[in-house]
Amino acid sequence: MAQSTPGCYAVTMRLTLDPFRLLLISLAGCLNQYQRDVIDFLTMEPL
Repeated sequence: MAQSTPGCYAVTMRLTLDPFRLLLISLAGCLNQYQRDVIDFLTMEPL
């Protein structure tokens, strides 16, 4: 049985997940900004 090095697999997975991670971070930033805008609007609204 041949043993593969786990480091090689980890580098490959890290490189393949980088675009996905960037997409998730961008989406989280947009949702955070939208949530802040809604909170600001609701706090400025007169009762």
